[in-house]
Amino acid sequence: MKRASSRDLREFKKNKPTSKIITFSRKLFIVLIFVLFFIGLLGFTGAKWYHKYYSDVSIGQLLFHIYAPMDGADTGFIQTFIPECLPIPAIGLLIFSILYLINKKVFKGIVSILVSCLLVIASLGTFVFGAKELSESMHLQSYIESVTTTSNIYEDKYVDPKEVKFTFPTEKRNLIYIFLESMETTYEGKKDGGLTSTDYIPELTKLQNENDTFNGGLAENNGYYVPSSSAWTVAGIVGQTCGTPLTVDSSLSNNITEGDFLPNATSIGDVLKQAGYTNEFMCGSDIAFGGRENYLKQHGDYKFFDLKYARENGYIEPDYSVWWGFEDEKLFDFAKSELDTLSSQEEPFNFTLLTVDSHFPNGYTCKDCKDTYDENYSNVLNCSSKKIDSFISWCKEQPWYENTTIVLAGDHKTMDTNWFQNKDTAGYNRKAYYTIINSAQEMQRKDARQVCTYDFFPTTLASLGIRFDSDRLAFGTNLYGTADTICEEMGFATFNDKISVRSDYYINYLFGGRDVSKPAVSEEPNETVEPALPEFFEGEYDYHTGITTNNGQQIGGGTHQYVPPKPQKPKPEEGDGSNKPGDSGDTTDSDTGGGDSTGGDGSGEDVVPDTPGDSGEGSGGTESGDSSDGGNVSPPASEVTPPSVEPIPSVE
Repeated sequence: MKRASSRDLREFKKNKPTSKIITFSRKLFIVLIFVLFFIGLLGFTGAKWYHKYYSDVSIGQLLFHIYAPMDGADTGFIQTFIPECLPIPAIGLLIFSILYLINKKVFKGIVSILVSCLLVIASLGTFVFGAKELSESMHLQSYIESVTTTSNIYEDKYVDPKEVKFTFPTEKRNLIYIFLESMETTYEGKKDGGLTSTDYIPELTKLQNENDTFNGGLAENNGYYVPSSSAWTVAGIVGQTCGTPLTVDSSLSNNITEGDFLPNATSIGDVLKQAGYTNEFMCGSDIAFGGRENYLKQHGDYKFFDLKYARENGYIEPDYSVWWGFEDEKLFDFAKSELDTLSSQEEPFNFTLLTVDSHFPNGYTCKDCKDTYDENYSNVLNCSSKKIDSFISWCKEQPWYENTTIVLAGDHKTMDTNWFQNKDTAGYNRKAYYTIINSAQEMQRKDARQVCTYDFFPTTLASLGIRFDSDRLAFGTNLYGTADTICEEMGFATFNDKISVRSDYYINYLFGGRDVSKPAVSEEPNETVEPALPEFFEGEYDYHTGITTNNGQQIGGGTHQYVPPKPQKPKPEEGDGSNKPGDSGDTTDSDTGGGDSTGGDGSGEDVVPDTPGDSGEGSGGTESGDSSDGGNVSPPASEVTPPSVEPIPSVE
C-alpha cells in the first residue's frame, strides 16, 4: 500500500471538512485559555472583595435573592466591585495576551511549544486557584453539605401553630414592631455586653436595660442569636414573625414571587388579622424587594406604606430617592401620622416598621448625623439610636400607649465587616439587639435565657396578653413562660446546624404547601391544599386559674400556673360598675382575694375578664380557683394537660 506523501496530507487538510473543525477547535481552545485565566483572576479578587464586604452572606442568601424580586435594591455594591475586582484581572489579561502574541510572532519550534504549554498551565492554575479562593470565601463546601444532608429537626421540635388554640383577652392590645436594620448589642459599651469601651447606641442600651430582655441581669447575655437561615432582612422578618427559617428549594422558587410564600406557616400577622387587627407595614424602600410584599400580603393581608406609596400619595416628590428610597428621619415622621390614623379606628392595630439607615455598607449619613467617631458607620448607628429613642418617647406620650406593646429587634446582625477591621473580636459572641417595651406579661424565669430569632413569634403574642395552649409556636418558645428554648435544650450551634440542612417536611409542607401528615411525607407531592388558619377562642379567660369561658360555658383551663399581672397605676372608676386591674376590688395576688368582682352593667363595653366568681366572692388565688358556683374546677379526665402554659393577664 502506498504511503501518503506530505503533499497528500496538505491536500487532505485543505480540501476536507476536517481541517475546518481542527482550525475551529484550535481557536476555541485559545479563547477558553484566555477566559479561564481571566475568571481565575476575577475569582481571586472577588474572593477578597466578598470576604471584605460580605463575609457573613451565605450562598443560600445569594440564591434567595436571585429568585426573589430585586425592585428598589441599592446598587452601591457596584461602586466597590468595579474598582476592587476588575483592574487586576484586566491587567493580567493584557499581559497574558502580550505573551501569547510574542510567542506566536517571535518564538518558533520547540521554544514556541514550551511557551504555549506554560501559558496553558498558567491559565489552568490561575483558574483553579481563583475558584478555590472564591469557594472558601463563600463557604461553598458548607452549602453543598447543607443541600445533600437531611435533618428531622422539624419532626422533632417544630410545633405547627395550626394545631394550637389561641385565646385573646377581651380588650386587645396594640402592637408596634420595629425591625432595626443590622442592629447588634455589639455596638454597646463593654459594661453592657458590647465589644468596645465605647457605647455607640446609648439610647438603645438604656431602653434595653429598662425593659424586657430576658438576660437574667447578665450584660454579656444581652441580645439574641441569629441562625444562618434568618441572617438577612426578609429571612429575619419571616423568622421573627412565624418562627420558621427561610430556605429555598429551586423547584419552588416561584413561590417567593408568584405562588404561595410559606403557605402552611402561620405568622403573627395571620393570628392578629383573624382576631380583627389592622396590619400595616412601613419601610423606606420598595416593599417588593426580597419577596417581602408577597409574604406579608399572604400572611396577614398587610397594608403597605413604602417608597412607591409615599411618592404616589405626596409624602415625597415623585423622583425622590436617597439610599434605598427615603431615610429614617422621614420614616418616623410618617409613622407618627399613620399611628394617629390607626389609633382613631375601633380595631386594634399591628404597626410594623423597618428602618434602613444602618444598612451596610457604611450606612446612610443624614443631616442629623454628627461627626463624632472616625468610622462613618459608628456615626450612623449613634444617630439611629437617637431617632429610635425619640420615636419611643413620642409613643409614650400618646393616649393609646398604655394599651400598646412595642418590640424593638434587629432584623439580623450587620454585614458591614469594615466596621470590625480594627477591633478585637477574638472570643466575642456577636448577637442582634432586642427589647420588649410595655408588655402585658411578667417573666416567670429570672435566669439568663438563650434566645434566638424564632422565639419572638410566641413571645410577642404573649406580650399582647394572648394565651395559647403550647409553650412553643413553630421553633419559637414563649420567653415569658418557664419552658426551655430550643437553644437551651440543644445549644445554638447544634440547632443552627440542624435547620441549615435539607428537611423534606419544610420543603413539602411549609414551603411547598403539599398535603403531608407530620412526620411522614406525602407520597403524592403534587397534591396541594388550602392552608388552614389557627383556631381561636374569642372568650374570656381568668389569669388566676387559666379557666376560659365562652357565653358562660367553660371551654378550657384550670391547668395553668398563676401569672401575676403587671403592676398598673390605679385608675378612677368610670361608673360602669366593672372593676379593672389596679382597682381596690380586683385580685392581683395569688394569696389574696376579696373585693367585688361584678361583671359590669351590661352596657356592652369590652371589659377586662372577670375573676371566677361573678357573685363577688373573689376568694381564690390558687391554681384551682373558684368557679362561678364557688366550687373547685378541674379539667375533664380526658383533657391532656399542655406542658407549662402560662396564661397572660389582660391589662388596661
